[in-house]
Amino acid sequence: MLPSLRIHIPEHHPRVVASARLPAGVSYRVSYSQKRSWRADDWWISMQTYDARHAYVYLIEVFTERPLQFGVECLRRDLRWLYPLSGAFSVAGAAGREALKLTADEHLRVLSGPGNHVASVQSGRHLLFAFVLDWGWTRRYARHALAYLRRPFPVPITAGIRGHLLTLANLTPQDGLVMDADIYWPIARITHLTRQLYETPAIGSETLELALAARNYITDSLRLDGIPLTIGAIAAHFGVTSGHLSRMHKKHYGQPLQAYLMRQRLNTAYRLLSEEGRSVSAVAYQLGFSDVQAFNKLFRKYFGVAPSETRRR
Repeated sequence: MLPSLRIHIPEHHPRVVASARLPAGVSYRVSYSQKRSWRADDWWISMQTYDARHAYVYLIEVFTERPLQFGVECLRRDLRWLYPLSGAFSVAGAAGREALKLTADEHLRVLSGPGNHVASVQSGRHLLFAFVLDWGWTRRYARHALAYLRRPFPVPITAGIRGHLLTLANLTPQDGLVMDADIYWPIARITHLTRQLYETPAIGSETLELALAARNYITDSLRLDGIPLTIGAIAAHFGVTSGHLSRMHKKHYGQPLQAYLMRQRLNTAYRLLSEEGRSVSAVAYQLGFSDVQAFNKLFRKYFGVAPSETRRR
């Protein structure tokens, strides 16, 4: 296939250094891919791509110490299979209105036409694995393809899907058709497992919507108010018991809801410290940590730095 996506950096960051090599800290080095990277003092972006006959594969990774924006151009109308493995990407259209939010561990498929967009990330590491498939090839094997491919809600990136994504990233370079054939196998397994998540009643059901709604409620509450939340309060908001909500979240996302809540509280703490410059104790108490020393220890364990080192002065 022809390239489907292009990243524009100099338009947003004129002094950036471009390279055909990958930064030292990338999570994966796809040996058979074409490589491109951009670096500044406090951030870098890498893009690894491969054009197979019926698939276009790309891996985008961003590491930044501050909020960052860069340009993304969709070269033609394509259905994109998006698998964010870490961090979060926000994509806005030409008018600046947010059009898409990619959150770690949630797969989305997006049918998008040609055009220019702006991607935004917060400080941290962000990793997106994605591919485009030839539409005729996909439709050939998908019964009721249009109905399935236009289902709007995200589904979790399961351990099985993640395993095939890692296989795709670690394939040995081959010549010509052999390389394409090796790529098609993990992609076929990924699309098959993803479709099962959409079509299996036990997964694509009200319980998945409940688990997703709880995650969205946590994210929105912390983003808008920065208030401490408990599993009990979240469950009461949706009219279910704490045990039921926790079980449904564990079932669909493979992670305890309490662990997800803690991760979001710490992410919010990082944002309040780095972007707004609030004091460590004020942020800790606002987010429900009654012991500042315990907050400091947990924050350092999660981010590798002390809260005081993160705070904007």
